[in-house]
Amino acid sequence: MFSIGDRVRFVPAWCTPEERDLVHVIREVRLNPVANTESRYLIETINGTKYLNGLNPVSVVDDFMIEKV
Repeated sequence: MFSIGDRVRFVPAWCTPEERDLVHVIREVRLNPVANTESRYLIETINGTKYLNGLNPVSVVDDFMIEKV
């Protein structure tokens, strides 16, 4: 569904209104051990400096938690 380098954001059900403005880039595709499919993604926030003190945090999310920008 997603590829490394895709820009994504959280779907509204998985974030606050402030987090909805954040854009992330997919850095890795990972195996979901429950479904045994590659449906988990390591994402890095790329525009969060005004919220996150200049840091680019990373998170591991499932495919249903994000959408393409």
